Amino acid sequence: MSKKQLYAQCGMRRKNVFRTSWIPQKFAKAGGVVKLKDNGKWSDGWIVESVGSVGKLPERINHRKATGDLLPKIKND
Repeated sequence: MSKKQLYAQCGMRRKNVFRTSWIPQKFAKAGGVVKLKDNGKWSDGWIVESVGSVGKLPERINHRKATGDLLPKIKND
């Protein structure tokens, strides 16, 4: 039986951009620096500022990945 990967919901900052993401628990350490993948591209230098709940990746996140709901929204001004 394989181990299930646990994830933690973390608040992260890179320059003046803030983001909340689920990342693997082994990287979820306050003050740590991680890479995040967004739209197929990796960006380095995200500082983990807070670590929240830990568990399996929520089903709604998997659904959002499968349906494309994670894609950036177009802003209508």
